[in-house]
Amino acid sequence: MDVERETPGVQREGGDILMWSNPLDGSKIPMFASSMGDGYYTDYWGIDASGKICELVIIFMNPELFL
Repeated sequence: MDVERETPGVQREGGDILMWSNPLDGSKIPMFASSMGDGYYTDYWGIDASGKICELVIIFMNPELFL
């Protein structure tokens, strides 16, 4: 999937989305600009019953900040 070409409406000129393929095993991961500036974000990987990655959850903002 060529994300850059398929979704030009959500990209800035320099590009914001990249679908990276791991050359070792062919697994893929989306990489994207967060628009929140430089920083570190907590991420959680979900593993299914067979031990394979099935989900990625990234907390970009703490919801409690908006209460």
